Amino acid sequence: MTELALTNFEFTLPNDLIAQEPTNKRDESKLLHYDKQSKKIGHHSFSKLPSLLPNNAVLVFNNTKVIKARIIAHRKSGAKIECFFLERIQKNRWHTLLKKSNKINIGEILHIEDHQLKIIKKKEKTAIVEIIGKFNDFEFLEKFGKTPLPPYIKTDQPNQFTNRYQTIFASTPGAVAAPTASLHFTKDTFTQLKAKNIEIIYITLHIGLGTFNPIQSNNIYDHAMHKETYLISETAAIKLNKAKKEKKKIFAIGTTATRCLESNIKNDQFTPGKGETSLYITPKYKFKCIDGMVTNFHLPKSSLIILIASLIGKDTVLNLYNIAIKHRYRFFSFGDAMLIT
Repeated sequence: MTELALTNFEFTLPNDLIAQEPTNKRDESKLLHYDKQSKKIGHHSFSKLPSLLPNNAVLVFNNTKVIKARIIAHRKSGAKIECFFLERIQKNRWHTLLKKSNKINIGEILHIEDHQLKIIKKKEKTAIVEIIGKFNDFEFLEKFGKTPLPPYIKTDQPNQFTNRYQTIFASTPGAVAAPTASLHFTKDTFTQLKAKNIEIIYITLHIGLGTFNPIQSNNIYDHAMHKETYLISETAAIKLNKAKKEKKKIFAIGTTATRCLESNIKNDQFTPGKGETSLYITPKYKFKCIDGMVTNFHLPKSSLIILIASLIGKDTVLNLYNIAIKHRYRFFSFGDAMLIT
């Protein structure tokens, strides 16, 4: 049995490098460039990204849209209950996570102004709830919800970051976390990419709460990934297959786009349609389609840093992270980025 200790993916990060807010402009973040072939390291502004990519490359983005997933509801007694909306089952019915849910019963009604949440099913801390009121579910969340910032961003006003915790091209609502590597992209970035004949392809993977679940096992290979749903449209599949046939360089923008692409490809072909992925990319994984990626700097001992280590090597990723710390790069969701070519 293969073994690799989780402690191999540990590093010490000063607290002041955990970004608590985004840069003034999206593309003002820093960009560390690592080239696998030459092993060269460069330090840039993210606005320079297009100049670092090869002409005729293909960039694949996750166009999921973050929903305002946190809702504060009240029981008949007036007690507050936080409901975290995880996944849409059907219109107005959602799988949710309930805080302080011990005494809540099936059939109970929770109240949010002139709307209600009816508890349809319940299991431990999760429940299926039905939204009752004049707004449909996405309208309801937009009006009453709070932006689900990660726990390491400390703020009591998460909605001040609603716009910046969303990509400029987000179009399909359903994620409870942002595809953070894409947060740096601006209209100007896309203009520059177009000038270099770099093709843009959008896929959809709704990022779930499992993104934040820590790995509990000491051996990384004992960890099981959460499932996430994805969609590759017919148009996207045709473009991806054409890019593979023409041997164009394919860059995934973020770990979610990487997992989606690597899950879908079979025999060098992408297939359109909906799917589920629980793909866990570890250092024994053989990449099938991506030639490089753009990614943020991830938490120690997380499945995300393990994915990056699988692409460039464990020692390399830890060396790059230590260099980033030395150069005062900002880490995690609102932090800086790394380009791997």
